[in-house]
Amino acid sequence: MQPPAHSNDSKVIKAFTILGVAAAYYSLAYLILELSRTGGYISPIWPSAGLGLAAVILAGRYAALGAALGAFLVNFSLGAISQYPFITCVFIGIGAGSQALFGLALLNQYTNFDKTLINEKAVVQFIIYAGLLSATVSASVSSMSLYASGNMQLDEIPRSWMIWWLGDCFGIIVATPMILSLFLKNTPQWKDRSLIVNTAFIVLLSATSIIFLLARSQETARLNYLIDQTYYSIKNSIDYHLKAHVNSLYALAPLLSTHQSTDIENIRAFTLNTMRRTPGLTAISWNDVVTHKDLESYLKDKPKGFMIYETAQDGSKQQVSSRDKYIVVSFTEPYELNKRDIGFDILSDKVHKEAIKNTIKRDTVTASQRVRQVQDKKVSYAIILFLPHHTENKIAGFVTGVLRLDKWIQDSVSDFDTDNINLKLLDRTYDNEILYNNHAIKEKITQHAITDSTPDMWLRQAVIEIGGRVFALHVQPSEDWIIEHKTHLAWLLLIFCMSLTVIIGSHILIITGKHHTIKQLSETKEKANQALEKSNKELESTLSALKVAQTKLIEQEKYASLGQLVSGVAHEINTPIGSSVTASSLACDKLKEFERKMEAGDLKKKDLVYFLEDLKDALEIVLKSNSRSADIVRNFKQITADQQNEKRRVFKLKEHIECILSSVDVKLKNDNHKITLKMDEIELDSYPGAFTSIFTHLTMNSLLHGFENKTGGNIYISVTFDDKLLHVYYSDDGNGMIDGSTQKLFEPFYTTKRGTGAPGLGGTTIFNAVTHVLGGNIVCRSEQSEGIEFHMTFPVPSESIIIV
Repeated sequence: MQPPAHSNDSKVIKAFTILGVAAAYYSLAYLILELSRTGGYISPIWPSAGLGLAAVILAGRYAALGAALGAFLVNFSLGAISQYPFITCVFIGIGAGSQALFGLALLNQYTNFDKTLINEKAVVQFIIYAGLLSATVSASVSSMSLYASGNMQLDEIPRSWMIWWLGDCFGIIVATPMILSLFLKNTPQWKDRSLIVNTAFIVLLSATSIIFLLARSQETARLNYLIDQTYYSIKNSIDYHLKAHVNSLYALAPLLSTHQSTDIENIRAFTLNTMRRTPGLTAISWNDVVTHKDLESYLKDKPKGFMIYETAQDGSKQQVSSRDKYIVVSFTEPYELNKRDIGFDILSDKVHKEAIKNTIKRDTVTASQRVRQVQDKKVSYAIILFLPHHTENKIAGFVTGVLRLDKWIQDSVSDFDTDNINLKLLDRTYDNEILYNNHAIKEKITQHAITDSTPDMWLRQAVIEIGGRVFALHVQPSEDWIIEHKTHLAWLLLIFCMSLTVIIGSHILIITGKHHTIKQLSETKEKANQALEKSNKELESTLSALKVAQTKLIEQEKYASLGQLVSGVAHEINTPIGSSVTASSLACDKLKEFERKMEAGDLKKKDLVYFLEDLKDALEIVLKSNSRSADIVRNFKQITADQQNEKRRVFKLKEHIECILSSVDVKLKNDNHKITLKMDEIELDSYPGAFTSIFTHLTMNSLLHGFENKTGGNIYISVTFDDKLLHVYYSDDGNGMIDGSTQKLFEPFYTTKRGTGAPGLGGTTIFNAVTHVLGGNIVCRSEQSEGIEFHMTFPVPSESIIIV
């Protein structure tokens, strides 16, 4: 089955993503390594680690392969890992990729990572999980792989781990937000922040770089000064010892020229003592100049068996061929090592012949070409110094000294610590061959814990002339010497500035995030305000409609209340008026019948008596009915009395209430009822008539309804003043009211004694007096057989009350 087309497209995209991440990782790493090389400094920031984490956040987990590949390439391309470079670099790459995945896992596991880093919590958690914790992975894996492969010593692991961890930690904290902001700059959360965040980080990193460069420049100047001191000290010592070796030849020349006529043992002792003081001279000899015509006399003075010889092609000795002049070795030290050279004609040797020719021409110390010596199973370079000795204005012979270069240099620097100083001597006359090298400097370069082992800036060179030969002396400190003499001030400043960059950058992330959140809230609030304004307009329109409807309802309610009131009045007044009409009609009928009998003359005494009795009964009914109607009308007029009809004055409230209660005192005493009044005497500027109406109706209701069929009832009245409110409490322990009755108590004409002639206007009268006249409020609570309680409150300014 063929896979869908989009599957192949997805694989291609992933492959390009991995290669792109690897290329970006390598390029960024290479750049930071180049910036950190000069001066032998390490890089305290590894932004490639931040790029790797950003890649897996943006593209997915597979992007970790790009980070691993990039880390492998940058370390492998350096060529600084000496043992098992491929395998070691593979593990370093695995550490870099695993670190990116571990950082993503921590962020998703513990923080539900938000790529926008919009608030303080998200930034702090990012620093802790992505920076401090995840950076331990690459540092641990890489340090252990370098140690396991033999590229790092055990005691170097803590320092390497710390440098690695700091670099990755700073790189993640600084680079990851910058990369996220660039790739997500069109999202609402980054749109306004991307430029600010990246500009801030760039400015901070630029300032850090300037500070670091200044500090590094000072540190480099200090190191250069120390290196110059070491260099000049070594060079001066080498020059001094070279002069000492040459002067030794000058001192020996007169003595050796007389070795045949002087005590040979003393000469040998003096020569050996000279060689001990100048250990670079490993062999010294005297070479006689013999002309062909003097050859016979020269040989007569020699011991038996002495022969002037030259070396045959097979290396054996053979008698020298006839020539005009011979230069014969007649004395050598150390003798046991060089006695074979006695009698050797040095003119037969090409190197010696050329040196003799140059010596005669220069007439001073002259050096031969370099020669190799095998001593102590070690091959070393040496030169032969020739010094002519004149007698009677002609050269009588030559003093030769074999100057072993390594011995001479070692003797010259024996008083210096050169364990971490690389000394080289090069042959400038011929081919720049390295004639001496005290030791090779070990390279220690691995990823972002990089230092320059032998940078050219630390190299010092000097030209040394020996007997017409030119040599170059190189003095170069090793990495260990740089580390030992560096103060690390620049590096510490860089660490401090990077820490400051992280702190300030984090605050900028937090501040810009809060600004965005506030801006977003402001926009949301603005939209809500606009919606609210629109809603308010709709509500105002609705309210206007409601007011119109309310006005109509009030009017309707007024008419309904008026109808109810008229209906109640009509109902109440209908009975007495009906009775009065009936009685009046009956009286008229009786009167007409009486007049008819009277006109007819049929009127009898008993008819007059009956007529008068009927007329009396009818008049009594009319009078009673009219009186009842008058009472109803009077009560109706009372409930409609308003505040303008009531006179306001200053009165003593307690005294006024006691007068009201005294009017019902007789009725109370007859049924053994009791009233308890609890209050202070106060003078009140208000409407006494309203209080009269309130307490009269309350007490009458208690007597007529509460204490019906009951004796020994109690009425409690309490009056207090608090916070500009006058509180009046009225209660009795009478019969109470059935459930729901208290809600109708203040309605006009509501009564539970309709059949006894009660009009049902007392509650309405009390309500109107409390609310309309006094502007207060009244609440009633009652349960059947539990009595009734009224709580009335009246707003009374404190200046209207005087406590007596």
